[in-house]
Amino acid sequence: MARRQQGGGTASFIGVLLVIVVGVYVGYTVFPPYYNAKEFQTALVNEGVRAGARLYSDETIIKEIVQLARSYEIKIKSDDVKVRRYGEKIELIVEYDVPLEFSLINYTYVWHFVAQTISHKGMI
Repeated sequence: MARRQQGGGTASFIGVLLVIVVGVYVGYTVFPPYYNAKEFQTALVNEGVRAGARLYSDETIIKEIVQLARSYEIKIKSDDVKVRRYGEKIELIVEYDVPLEFSLINYTYVWHFVAQTISHKGMI
């Protein structure tokens, strides 16, 4: 009976090790796009304040947001950026997808992000 119990410890160790390895792999794949999306959201808020203070045209705002996204390794097109003006407010909405490739299991997950902010015109 003692021999059967010893084998269970080895199986548990391998199971725990497997869970840790899978967790590290998933974290390594998921964390960079998530972090870039959160940083981009913060930068978009700042861009909205700047755009409202300087009264930029929609085309200028879109161009600057596309360049800003590139600096965070986010690939967007100008069609992904929406600029809406409501009275004294400017709303910026950016919708984009980031493919996460899990090459070990040959699977691609498309993660959808929406970054948005509202700013007042002429105010910093």
